[in-house]
Amino acid sequence: MACFNVAAQRTVSGKITDNSGEPLPGVNVFVKGTTAGTQTGLDGYFRLSVEEGVTLVFSYIGFETLEVDIGARTTINVSLREDSELLKEVVVIGYGEQTKKVATGSISKITAENLENFSVPNVGQSLQGQVSGVIFKASSGQPGAVPQIFIRGIGTNGDNNPLVIVDGLIYDNPEILQQLSPDDVENVNILKDGASTSIYGTRGANGVIIVSTKEAKEGQGSLTYSNTLGIQSVWKIPNVLNRDQYIELMTEKYENAATELPDAIADPSLFDTDWFGLLFENSRLSTHNLSFAKGTQTGRFRASFSYVDQEGIIAPEKAKFERITARINADQEINDVLTFGQNIFYAQTSGSTIPENNEFGTPIADALVYDPLTPDIDLNAQFEYGQSDLVQKEYINPLSRIFITNNEYLNRQIAGNAWLALEFIPDLTVKTDMAVQVSNNSNNGFSPAYELTPAFENEINDVFSFREEFTRWKWENTINYQKKINDHQFDILLGISAQEDDYKNLGGSSSGIQPEVEFDPNFQYLDGAIDSLDLTNGTEGVRYALYSQFGRILYNFKAKYLATFTLRRDGSTRFGSANRYATFPSASVGWVMSAEPFWSISAISFLKLRASYGENGNDRIGDNLFRSTINSVYDYQFGKPNNQFIYRGSTTPVSANPEVKWERSRQFDIGLELGLWDDKISLEFDYYKKVTSDLLFIDPAAPLFLGTEAPITNLGEFQNSGFEVDINYHENLGDVKLNAGLNLTTLKNEATNLNGQSAFVDLYSWPVRNVPITRYEIRQPVGFFRGYETDGIFRSENDILRHVNEDRELLQPDAEPGDIKYVDVNGDGKIDSDDITKIGKPWADLTVGFRLGVDYKNFNLTTVWFASFGSEIYRAYERQDVPNNSHQVEWLDRWSENNPNGSYPRLVLNDPNNNSRPSDFFVENGNFLRLRNIQMAYNLPIKIIEKVKMSAAKVFIAADNLLTITDYTGFDPEVGGTPTDENPNAIGLTGVDRGFYPLTKTISAGISITF
Repeated sequence: MACFNVAAQRTVSGKITDNSGEPLPGVNVFVKGTTAGTQTGLDGYFRLSVEEGVTLVFSYIGFETLEVDIGARTTINVSLREDSELLKEVVVIGYGEQTKKVATGSISKITAENLENFSVPNVGQSLQGQVSGVIFKASSGQPGAVPQIFIRGIGTNGDNNPLVIVDGLIYDNPEILQQLSPDDVENVNILKDGASTSIYGTRGANGVIIVSTKEAKEGQGSLTYSNTLGIQSVWKIPNVLNRDQYIELMTEKYENAATELPDAIADPSLFDTDWFGLLFENSRLSTHNLSFAKGTQTGRFRASFSYVDQEGIIAPEKAKFERITARINADQEINDVLTFGQNIFYAQTSGSTIPENNEFGTPIADALVYDPLTPDIDLNAQFEYGQSDLVQKEYINPLSRIFITNNEYLNRQIAGNAWLALEFIPDLTVKTDMAVQVSNNSNNGFSPAYELTPAFENEINDVFSFREEFTRWKWENTINYQKKINDHQFDILLGISAQEDDYKNLGGSSSGIQPEVEFDPNFQYLDGAIDSLDLTNGTEGVRYALYSQFGRILYNFKAKYLATFTLRRDGSTRFGSANRYATFPSASVGWVMSAEPFWSISAISFLKLRASYGENGNDRIGDNLFRSTINSVYDYQFGKPNNQFIYRGSTTPVSANPEVKWERSRQFDIGLELGLWDDKISLEFDYYKKVTSDLLFIDPAAPLFLGTEAPITNLGEFQNSGFEVDINYHENLGDVKLNAGLNLTTLKNEATNLNGQSAFVDLYSWPVRNVPITRYEIRQPVGFFRGYETDGIFRSENDILRHVNEDRELLQPDAEPGDIKYVDVNGDGKIDSDDITKIGKPWADLTVGFRLGVDYKNFNLTTVWFASFGSEIYRAYERQDVPNNSHQVEWLDRWSENNPNGSYPRLVLNDPNNNSRPSDFFVENGNFLRLRNIQMAYNLPIKIIEKVKMSAAKVFIAADNLLTITDYTGFDPEVGGTPTDENPNAIGLTGVDRGFYPLTKTISAGISITF
């Protein structure tokens, strides 16, 4: 006879609360020694089927873990006690973690709760307004665009991208933030001061962003799905002239020049084309996120998948972004001394783009200039798009610009790391971490043959293709010793790191796809074109390596006296043997005054003073610039005059500079951290001064040898300084829970040295006038705007006659009433290029962020605001050199005999006073206040979701960029810099509006459910 022992099953239920009796949702409840368990609902209740006599474990972040033997009970109500240590915020530092209470550096943290409300699928954009000391400049509103991120101002005249680290994987730019799913992010820590970033040595000069993705929690497994659907639109369209307004201004423009009005204007058709109305349209955004997590006492596993489909608000069929990501995070305790973990990440981004952010050759630039008298459709025109007889040069019908643009890209990246941690001696951990990143990117484009205007034609169709491969491996080994001896706490870290990058690309172009099939995508490849002299190709291969040793000591005495010392030594292959290695030290100290026995101010629950000094470097100058390299770059003619051939020749295009060395950044920081009334209000205050020296410039005054370009040279120095304030507040008022945050950042940027052979370096030349309009110059902000200073408009002939020099000579003899009055800045009695001066700057003096969250029962409301004050914008998209260009409606308030007090100058065809010269007339105030995000969410009651075996469910509606208050007349006041071939790092373009692709306003709704 067989005997069976079946343990009796029973259902245990109860409510979990905190010390004050408030219910705690999300508490992990599981049977000790097993994986069986559940979580409490929003009302704090749980229900679990268990065997008799087991022990239940209750765990919750910020509270002490509690074990309860159930015996024969079926109802268990538990009150969890707050853990004073766990309640102290933990921040991520280089190669470790530290409680905020004892941290001596300036570190800001953004949690998942602060990111999940945004519908914009870009983690970088979601950070704006949520932390002090970080400046965000939008590079574009086109789908897939990556914002510029500056931590404590600009760190270099070159590549200012902060170092981004995601689960230990290192990325040199914030593009990875575009590839991450916000649903995967647990928190973002931003290291701002030199002491915090010096552990990363040569790569930390621009600040460090450390992203930690979500991991499974111990207890019952969970499956979560979320979906967002949104409608995007342009938040503002600049008003341009309609047909009647255009005729009025053009008639006046020609009359002022005593020139006959063109027939097309004098006898216009009935067309009144609204180009921006045709250009912008509503588009869709959808996101899907799915994750599975399971944690036990010895291991954790989490897998997630996400999909994003986003269309542009201009030509959504040709400007779109698609992203697919997959991530697996896992770790497992092998035995008592050995732990193994791994992170694997795959991202695929694809889409297409249209030309943007340029005075020439973009649909926005076309629409700004094109006259409203031209029809958008003309069945007799090529491709059936009407072309203007009035506006020529490089401008065409913006819809035809979109038609001839065919650019597609596909980027794939797989990255991962595997680590092994060994703790065979108490308090000593040895860890080895091996990481690999592989990416493959491709771009394909096609342009048909066209003759849209006499000035804009392409005789034969073109096709191009570009491929690039990037591989990085990194191997880091660390030894970490943590020891507490009486009241002394030590944390000692030693490590070595080796990294190697391998980059290759291959590109080609050709022409002459057969006209019958040129619009067939199956033939738009290099081998689909005629193999002729138009076939070109090029390749490049670059290897880069970095080898480092580093160490750090964290020390505190009674969590009251604090100190941190860091030293890192880096060796980079981007420098010659004389300057290949550099050492970067840092030190920081802190004093928790509120921990002193004499402290008796009960209202101040926490007070810490800290100070730091640290050094970092920058080696982002490109590879092999310290040595001479031979490239195929120039074409040469050979043969007799009537029988010549063109050959591509090889030479050294850039002179070598074997003495080139690291840029070095030195930063001093002093801070105060304050907690009031049991930390209901917390305040953090910092003053910083950051000096970057040995700037890597091409000296424009350097002599040229044998026709080569000047080498990269260490020339200048500039500094950033300012104040940062973060204030946070949280309070529970019965059923209402409040949390709010306010941050303020000031910035003063100034060039302090330029030790080359020139007194300045021009950064960006305005192609409309072929005049540099941004510059690096001592005692000025980097990238400041240059031009003529104006003093209003000549209202009458007497105004012109009174504008004279000491010899009573007219300063502007060609001026007429209505023209712009220019200032003789240097007082030499004439208006000329010597009077060009500073007329603005792109950097804000003050930025403010505000976050507010209100919870009432099952409802949640959150808002994020951002404001910027003190920056200017250069309105570079205006084309007064195009004779019949259209204008914005602000030009209706121009000077005329009937409107002598107009705020804009008169219109005149030949512009004898040169009113279109670079001047502060084109510079506007860039102040703005923007509601970055607002979301209303409702959490379904636990009684409802339990019926379908769910543990949580939420529905929400949200809006991004819903409201913007600004006086700027252009598209968007958040004008960053878009890189170009001449300005690859975009510093000289920051704040220059060249026809900016505006950010989108998004209205969305979604749902999130967890089983």
